Amino acid sequence: MPITQDNFPIILPYDDGYDFEFLGLGTYAIVTKLSHTKNNSVSGELSIMHPIANVLLTDAKINFSYITEREKLAKQLTEISSQSAGNCLIKNISAWNEIIQIISSEIITKYRENQPVKIPQASLRAINDIQIEKVSWLWYPYIPVGKLTMLEGDPGIGKSWVSLAIATAISLGSYLPNQAEPISGSILLASAEDGLGDTIKPRLQAMGANQNIIYAIDGLFTLDESGFELLENWISETVPALCIIDPLIAFLDRDLDTSKANQVRWATARLARLAEKWKIAVIGVRHLTKGGNSKAIYRGLGSIDFTAAARSVLLAGTDPEDDKIRGVVHIKSNLARLGDAIGYELREDGFYWTDKCDLTALKILASSDGGEAIGEAKMFLIDILAGVDGMAANDVLERASSADISKRTLDRAKKELHVITYKKGEEGKRGGGKWYWKLPGDDD
Repeated sequence: MPITQDNFPIILPYDDGYDFEFLGLGTYAIVTKLSHTKNNSVSGELSIMHPIANVLLTDAKINFSYITEREKLAKQLTEISSQSAGNCLIKNISAWNEIIQIISSEIITKYRENQPVKIPQASLRAINDIQIEKVSWLWYPYIPVGKLTMLEGDPGIGKSWVSLAIATAISLGSYLPNQAEPISGSILLASAEDGLGDTIKPRLQAMGANQNIIYAIDGLFTLDESGFELLENWISETVPALCIIDPLIAFLDRDLDTSKANQVRWATARLARLAEKWKIAVIGVRHLTKGGNSKAIYRGLGSIDFTAAARSVLLAGTDPEDDKIRGVVHIKSNLARLGDAIGYELREDGFYWTDKCDLTALKILASSDGGEAIGEAKMFLIDILAGVDGMAANDVLERASSADISKRTLDRAKKELHVITYKKGEEGKRGGGKWYWKLPGDDD
């Protein structure tokens, strides 16, 4: 029997807890000894009676924030109630799940309402008193635990496929590429662009994900004060190893100017604090802007602060010469070395990781910037200048002419790649010298 407005419980204070009276279902519950743990989950003792049969169905300690504990209790209650005497109206697991969910949600809400608000305070500490903390990894060196990771790329490039492939591996406890030790856990998804029923579920199903521990937020919400509270409640309920927000910018307040670092930092800092508090990994998905910079970390849509707040940034894209070659390139890492590029394919029957990937950030950005002639010119410059400590300008122009690349197209490609030009004199001679071209390095 489903819970309706007619049989929704009456909730009354009881000693140090609450009394839930499901009048239409012949059941009542008492919750006592409420407390919270360091990770802000709420636990207590739960007693459920079937008064008609005069049977105590359960008397157990439970963490109301943990969905696994709630589901385990619902299963036990189903077995007990189906065997008990009397007119117990609740005998299927879906009804017990609903009852436990109602009790848990109400308890978590009421308990937190009655707790004093803790205002974070800045304080001064001696570095000598601070303990060194070891970084934990969901996927070394790409996704750290307790931190924000950004996954960036053009629309339609497969970013959502990549995020769901990562979610699939975590749900199954299976290996990701180059991973020494797999991690298993539940997943929390928030998607503003892909439908749950027509896109996300079919993709997860095709990849063989453990859908029992993947939870999706149905509908949009705004990451303002109340939105972050909602998100934390969902994290508290599902206790995920990984939370994916796709795309992150779609969930931000529409009044927030995403081009301004100080406004973006408010949201990214809150996300980072949630990740640290709950010891989970958070992936924010972000689209790229078109053109304007050859440095990958500056190409994400909106303020550079999205990148600054993230401890790791991944760039997904294609090869400009063959759009079937796709990969993920690690373009920023504050906590470990940069990882190797990882290839993937989108086939008719779904997503597949590939063994080898030669993509670089420069190649992906050349593909992203569009314009076949410009793209080819960029690839030409990348190919001849990569790994070379400068090439004489005359040699570059001569080779470009042989490749049927016009001077105008070459100059535009040079500008968009931020190619460095410099003059170098000949040893033992004054004046004169030659002009050279070279690709920008991280230290330029």
